[in-house]
Amino acid sequence: MSPKTHHEPSSSTHGDEPSRDGKQTAAAFLAAAMRPLLDTVRDTTARVIASDAANREAEDAPPEPSQETAADAASDGHATHDAEEAHAAKDHTAKDHTAKDHAAKDHAAKDHAAEHDTWKSQTSGDHAAKDPPSSGHPASDESASTRAPSLDPEAVHDLRVALRKLRTLLRPARRVFGRKRLQPIEEALRRDARATSALRDEEALRETIDRLNLPRAARAQATLWIEHRAALERTQRAEVIRRLEGTTPHGDADASRKKNKKKKQKKAKHLPLEVHLHALTRRLDRPERKRLGARKLAQRAVEEALDKVQALSGAYTADAIAMHELRIRFKRLRYTADAFAPVLGPAAKQVASSAAKLQKRLGHLHDVDEALDRVWNARDLDPGARAALHEALTAERAHLAEKVALDLDKELPTIVAAITPPTNDEAPSDAT
Repeated sequence: MSPKTHHEPSSSTHGDEPSRDGKQTAAAFLAAAMRPLLDTVRDTTARVIASDAANREAEDAPPEPSQETAADAASDGHATHDAEEAHAAKDHTAKDHTAKDHAAKDHAAKDHAAEHDTWKSQTSGDHAAKDPPSSGHPASDESASTRAPSLDPEAVHDLRVALRKLRTLLRPARRVFGRKRLQPIEEALRRDARATSALRDEEALRETIDRLNLPRAARAQATLWIEHRAALERTQRAEVIRRLEGTTPHGDADASRKKNKKKKQKKAKHLPLEVHLHALTRRLDRPERKRLGARKLAQRAVEEALDKVQALSGAYTADAIAMHELRIRFKRLRYTADAFAPVLGPAAKQVASSAAKLQKRLGHLHDVDEALDRVWNARDLDPGARAALHEALTAERAHLAEKVALDLDKELPTIVAAITPPTNDEAPSDAT
């Protein structure tokens, strides 16, 4: 990759100081890239926690009367008032109209009997067949009420992306700020990312099954099964909030803590996310452990990410575990190239674009693999629906696997060509 033809470093902060040869240092680049991400993580964390508080408040609130109930209540009020007035009027005219009232009642009774006979003939015939059973209707009020309120999906997505970008930059940052100093921060971010992944998995399961072409009966059973998983989603939602707030219960860990070192390690795992973000902010403000150029660090980081991809690119697409790991490696390559694009130039953008395509394709394949696993182990799912789901998911997986193989053949050579360093004759004279 060729560097930018011009770079004008900023000197407004400690982290943006240039190196002695006028090039931006790795520490300056990392600090400038990480600080906005830290702000994004803080902002999205607050949004996620706020959405959970709103959900819990909504769940605890008494149910509001429906429009029909309110209309009925208003109708009853008006009816009572009208009845009182009518009763007063009847006292004056009751004797004159008694005979007419009896005749009107007899006529109304005959009309009502005729309407009832007509309704019975309709409901016993074609009309009854048109109404599907409520248990298989996806939009029924009963099934809709079982769905768990979800956290703000945009906030969760933004938090996951910011955590991934931050973790991606922390890997090469080990050379600058020290592996041991960054390790607790990396572990905390990894735990929080995994907690949010559980929420994404449930969302992906719904989306994957919604895309399948299923028989009507299997679709109804699959919809009910997804809705019955609402309790699991509530549990995962609570776990995410505990992770972010640092209130994950310790359990019986206190009984086994015999040394102060172990106590500190256990305690560190349950610290709020903000504590680790603050520690990273302080680390960015300190001088780097090794003085490296930003371009040298960037080139090495992208090449190492590519090496990880190539080591697994020959795996069989039928291997679900390998494809999942390959997706993670492409994601890391994508974010690494994108983060260092200001240093490495347009070629890094091309790498990020190609890696994103493969990551997305492999992501769809992973969603199907996860759905297959959950359906296969779903003993509470109707056997006929489980068989139909398994058949449809297997066919979908075979289709996606073919696309993955084609995309790898197309995009991977492009990535390799963009990352491969130029020869001595082609190397730019101002490379760091």
